[in-house]
Amino acid sequence: MRTMIATSLRVAIVTCVTLATLLLPSWASSQTIALTFDDGSKYADAIGLSPADRNAAILSQLAEAHLKSILFVTRVDTDPKRNDLIRRWGIEGHQIGNHTATHPDFDEVSLADYERELLTCDEAIRDMPGSLDDFDFPT
Repeated sequence: MRTMIATSLRVAIVTCVTLATLLLPSWASSQTIALTFDDGSKYADAIGLSPADRNAAILSQLAEAHLKSILFVTRVDTDPKRNDLIRRWGIEGHQIGNHTATHPDFDEVSLADYERELLTCDEAIRDMPGSLDDFDFPT
């Protein structure tokens, strides 16, 4: 059942993107790229930078290139150090996105559990600068 739900959602997403591309050719021909960073602000690092140094390096490169991005975070805790790293993205004009609370495998949780994951993460990030509730989308 879970696999069927996951497959159905994936098919729906692909269908929507395909239809949007076909119906709105200007979107398909525009030269736009979206930069997203998933699982943002995790402490593990294989290249030897501290979380704060890695965060600063990424944000510095984005600023130097005049680029904005979305940091998708998994959130369940209220660790002030981690929150400060995430908050920095919003302060610098990037969006903070909901990547669920614990990043469960979509094929292994029920739809109700997945919804709880999204709501838990939303609760943790909703008041941060750059969160969807706070973000000022360009018109």
